[in-house]
Amino acid sequence: ISTIKDLKGLDVGVETQSSGQIAIEKHPIIDDINELQKYTNISEALLALNAKTVDAIVVDVTFAG
Repeated sequence: ISTIKDLKGLDVGVETQSSGQIAIEKHPIIDDINELQKYTNISEALLALNAKTVDAIVVDVTFAG
């Protein structure tokens, strides 16, 4: 995934109340995402990604590095 447009049609995870969640929900791509899954913390989101429960996660830049 290189751009936000690559999220189209995917199941995407976010950490609840993170800047990533706020950004994705305000972006027009939200209408093209299959499903937005919300997780209590980034660890839960990462576990879901590893388990292939979601196709991608949106994380804050400080976490992604």
